[in-house]
Amino acid sequence: MGNYFVGYIAAVQIGDELHRFATCNGAKFKTRIEGDSVYMDFKKGNKVLSVRATKGIGADLKSPISGQMTGKVNESLTATMLVKLIIDGKPELIAEGHNAGLEVASDYEVLIKDKY
Repeated sequence: MGNYFVGYIAAVQIGDELHRFATCNGAKFKTRIEGDSVYMDFKKGNKVLSVRATKGIGADLKSPISGQMTGKVNESLTATMLVKLIIDGKPELIAEGHNAGLEVASDYEVLIKDKY
């Protein structure tokens, strides 16, 4: 509608407890891209969520530009992902997944931050 904001929502559920990290709840983030890997760290209070996603084999898909499907974006559905949830300095969750979706496109530089 002509307006947008840069924001994020990340969450991990362990049992009945949902750990939320979002722009709207005051969580902070830092992120970097190195080669085919994206590193994202979210922090809220005594909790840190770290995600490393590494691109796998991808395919070029059509994407919208000014309402027309004339752009291209490379999307991988064979990415690997490592997720860590640290609470009070102790690992609460360490998990690795395969065949995850990963797309890095557009003006992603606006998200690169090396400090919370």
